[in-house]
Amino acid sequence: MAASLVSPQDAQTVRLVGSFVSQIPAKSLAIASGMTIDGSPFMQAAALMPESARPRMNRVAAGSASGVELITLLLGDGAMILATAFSPEVLQGAAGPYYTIDGQASFAARGDLLLMALSPADLEASIAALENEENRLTLMRRFDCPNYWYMHMDTSTLAMISGDYELAGHFRAPLIMESAFSPKPDSFLWSFAANIMEAMIIADVDQRYEDIKLVEGAHLFLAGGGKLLSAISGALTFRTADLESSPEFLEGWNNFVSRLEAMADIAEHELVDLLNGSFSIALGSNATILGRNAPGGYVALTGREGAAANILGKIMGSEDLSQAIPMAPLEIEGWDSLFAVDPALIPVPLLFGVTGDTLFLGVVNSEALAKAPEIPAQASRMLEEPLHSAFFIDNAAIWNWLRQEIAEPDSLLSIPLAMLDESGVIKVLLQPILGAELSVPFVKMWSSDFETAFTEFSIVDVSEENRLLARLLNLAQIFGLVGR
Repeated sequence: MAASLVSPQDAQTVRLVGSFVSQIPAKSLAIASGMTIDGSPFMQAAALMPESARPRMNRVAAGSASGVELITLLLGDGAMILATAFSPEVLQGAAGPYYTIDGQASFAARGDLLLMALSPADLEASIAALENEENRLTLMRRFDCPNYWYMHMDTSTLAMISGDYELAGHFRAPLIMESAFSPKPDSFLWSFAANIMEAMIIADVDQRYEDIKLVEGAHLFLAGGGKLLSAISGALTFRTADLESSPEFLEGWNNFVSRLEAMADIAEHELVDLLNGSFSIALGSNATILGRNAPGGYVALTGREGAAANILGKIMGSEDLSQAIPMAPLEIEGWDSLFAVDPALIPVPLLFGVTGDTLFLGVVNSEALAKAPEIPAQASRMLEEPLHSAFFIDNAAIWNWLRQEIAEPDSLLSIPLAMLDESGVIKVLLQPILGAELSVPFVKMWSSDFETAFTEFSIVDVSEENRLLARLLNLAQIFGLVGR
């Protein structure tokens, strides 16, 4: 696939590298790296070798292997061309013989494991960890997956890397993050976790987290009919104090609050109440724009203490805000207050209203407002579980909609495109692009707690000539943006 994304000359390099890497004999690889307390880097690695490499591994363990044998264990038979420049020295350490390059990079073998380190001291520590379990690094794993990345960072190291030494004051424990990768024939799952609640100083975090409820549907507010192309929703918890670690965000928030208070007498506590509950953003609801069907969308904030109704009432009661975009009231069952923009002013079905504790702003046909939109099957299965938050995007459906819009001469996209492209050249160039197939037709993300998230990419096999990126590259070559 990578070769299809570059020029023919570079593609040959990609294939050469791929052939080289495929010859590396290691079955799996584990790497631990970081910094010591004094800021010095360290690295330890262990490669699990196949049974066929056992004779060479035995000679490495005994200190009798040649440089050629060691480098081909490391990089495969393709590395034999480098053997003349690879001349490690064999030394006798406290734990037995080992190989080193200029007294730094060091190698040794124990059983089926080829050990590598940045220094002899790191190598000795690796051997000691193998021989005594008490010397091993204990990882607080969250995911049962063999492919993972794990980071443990104390506050002083975090401050040193970021260059912000005040940052350490916002942490009360080391930051631990883990990513796990699970490839499958038709999908790829990425799992992520971080000890946010334990590590970071967040006002009332424990109590606020306990107040967040996991619900089926991940708090997604459904309205407007249609079929959702993408949506994101989740629980919200907010305090102004949360922004104190970022002075720029805090200043922006204070300026925003001051302007709303000046224009509509909206108090900060009302905004905070609105931001403690849940949020939803959705694309795909029923909307009629310029007499044509189009995917609409909306934003919904569900708060507490009647904040939604209070804020709507103050906005509509503000002379400055209400006159900026004149809106007329609508009566629809289930809605406490609802307003619509005059279609003669803006030919878009823009609605603004409140139902219960939910403040709603969307481009939705009013007659479809009470209808729940259809949710794609893959997202529907995800939303059956109690979740903290969720996201999905139906790339295939969006791609098909774009194809139809460009193909129809009187569609909402074709009309402005024709005005910009009187010769039709752009539309001709777009045809092969829109004819491409997507390798990742659907993406979904979900979280069942405040510290853990999962992202799954659906994957389909697409021939090289039909891949989107390959066709984009071909178009870029036509315009001379990349070399042929």
